[in-house]
Amino acid sequence: MLDIKKNHLGKRILSLAIMACMAVPGVTVVEDFCAPVIAEAGHRNADEERLSGQRMLEEHRQHHIVDRVKKNSYEYNVQKTLIEANPDKVNFDDGKHERWIDPLYIEYNNTGNAWSNGSVVIITSEELHLCSFRPPDEEYDRRYTKRKLDESNINSTSDFASVLAHEFAHFANNDSRNKATASSKGSIECEYRADETGRQFMANVPEYSMMSGILHYASAWNGYDKNLGYQTHPSDPDRFHAFLDALKKSSNGRVSLDREYRLTVDGKLFMGTGYMPISDEADKQARTVYLAGQIATCIQKGIWNRDYIAHRAENKIFADGRPDKVVLAMWDNSQCV
Repeated sequence: MLDIKKNHLGKRILSLAIMACMAVPGVTVVEDFCAPVIAEAGHRNADEERLSGQRMLEEHRQHHIVDRVKKNSYEYNVQKTLIEANPDKVNFDDGKHERWIDPLYIEYNNTGNAWSNGSVVIITSEELHLCSFRPPDEEYDRRYTKRKLDESNINSTSDFASVLAHEFAHFANNDSRNKATASSKGSIECEYRADETGRQFMANVPEYSMMSGILHYASAWNGYDKNLGYQTHPSDPDRFHAFLDALKKSSNGRVSLDREYRLTVDGKLFMGTGYMPISDEADKQARTVYLAGQIATCIQKGIWNRDYIAHRAENKIFADGRPDKVVLAMWDNSQCV
């Protein structure tokens, strides 16, 4: 077999071979972030890992339209931002690495979900839509969009990035090579690890928030997969509390959120109420959750200054769903502002 570490042409030949093999029966597609990992675990090397991912892709294409995102598209740029911030864990195919992640694939599917296997990560169009409708405690209606999903809204973008970060974490954690994920206990543990690694990935991107992912788990799903017949994921309430615990831990106990998303920093309710001063109740909660993650990361980096936020938040709020200035300007020349 060609040494793909040293021979970039070898990787191209391998890609052609993979495309030729796509018709080989692959994994069973189930609605589960870790499903392909469970169905086809234990790859021996990077070549087999990539082939497994391509088989998953072909299986999905038998049921739905799946498109690869174009270079410099919004979705590609969010992926690129995460990858460039975590080069020791994830990479594109640059000719230097044995393992890499392909540009993202979007599946046109009315079920919100995402999958990763080998170099392939797939997210559904419905999951993208959900990222634009994440404020808690609102009745979801897919005909409407709460916020735009584009570069103008850092909150929705961070929600989208949190989904990608979780899937990239499966890749970075070698979950598709881990036979332990074929059991209920192993699969649940792998999801907890992916959540934790994903939060680390997010914390390395200044404009994103490590807490964005928490609103994905503000429901009552029990983690049970009816197709496999056992629990594959932690329950959403358990994952929700894991995010709250991670917030405290990452900030050395200085930052916390309660179930109503009230933010406490250094033992005091943020800005007196625990919320960002925004009139829209649901958006106020979502932005407060977002800011909590950034403050915790500031504390990690030793650059947190409460006075900056308290002073500048009063008259730096934009209307019409745009992110507030405080969130956008959290990092400016390595200072919280």
